[in-house]
Amino acid sequence: FTWSRTSAGEQRDFTFRLIPTASRAAALDPAWVEREAFDAALDQERSRGSQLVMLGGYSSERERRKADWCQENNVPFITGGAATSSIFSNHPVAFGLLSPIQKLAESTMRFLDVKLAALSRVKVVLLVEDVAHGADYRQGIVQYIGNAVSSRFEIVYEGSFP
Repeated sequence: FTWSRTSAGEQRDFTFRLIPTASRAAALDPAWVEREAFDAALDQERSRGSQLVMLGGYSSERERRKADWCQENNVPFITGGAATSSIFSNHPVAFGLLSPIQKLAESTMRFLDVKLAALSRVKVVLLVEDVAHGADYRQGIVQYIGNAVSSRFEIVYEGSFP
């Protein structure tokens, strides 16, 4: 397939050849398609002497793979929505427009601490997604409760969902 873009009046066409292996012939794996597109764009831009920058999306699971590819190829990676800490901790080429998800958990707990200051005990039900994003959020909540000056927060039920 071909993807075209126009920048400053210059038309650029990127041609991608997707040749599925036997194991992927029945249904193309989206991660494999993304990697093939990335590799084709990288080859094409490097042959032109251009610097490639990858802009990512929201899904932490998918964006972590992209951060790995960018790290392998020294390509700057910017994600506007994915926030799992594993994207940023080992990838010096990765930048985010959101704080890591553990910071969101800490901010949530600080907000609750202030808003529920009149309560001596706060029971928490903690349900998170069964993905890296959920694990990071859970860890942030648990750390906050464990490090809190007062022990008014108590997790009474904890679970995850797909």
